Amino acid sequence: MPKIRTVAGVAALVGAALLVMPVNAVTGQPAPAPQLAKPVSNGALERVAPPKSRAEAAAHKPVPRPLSVGVSAELKLTADRHMAADPALRALLQGTTYKVVKEGTWSRAVSTERIGVVREIELAKPVDMPMRGWPVMVWDDARDTYQQYSYNASWSNVTGVTIFVDDTAGIVGLTPDEEAVPTQGSGNEWIAKLPKEAPK
Repeated sequence: MPKIRTVAGVAALVGAALLVMPVNAVTGQPAPAPQLAKPVSNGALERVAPPKSRAEAAAHKPVPRPLSVGVSAELKLTADRHMAADPALRALLQGTTYKVVKEGTWSRAVSTERIGVVREIELAKPVDMPMRGWPVMVWDDARDTYQQYSYNASWSNVTGVTIFVDDTAGIVGLTPDEEAVPTQGSGNEWIAKLPKEAPK
């Protein structure tokens, strides 16, 4: 199975769970899926005394913020810039907005060198992703890096996406949430050529 590497802090906070893309109706083979962090809540927020009025309740309501591990302001800006310039992400969003709900640094397994940032985003409304080539990355243990591919497919009812952003190369992986329904197109012969330990 491909392994997506994150720092120990991310693993400690969110745990590890394999999210596999659903089997498509055309070939019976799923697209390769990276190992992602298990979704968790933002955690306990500061407790306050029970408010005496609605106005006081509104004043004490905590402002939602994403779970962020090891991502500096500089890294956030770099990831923001790559996401704003990426044509695949623009095709996915189709004019809707999103918010970042989780993010963390993404590192190599052996050298522990940081590659970039991994983010989970939540869309303002469900979208249908058109048939086109989407960036997919599969981890290569032997080289301690990832291999990037283009997965030709469409998805319906997409409400969230996990995005892998390489500091240098930009977005190298877009993985829709489990509820999204995929339809695989042609031109994905590379899936059958993946090593046996990689998902097919």
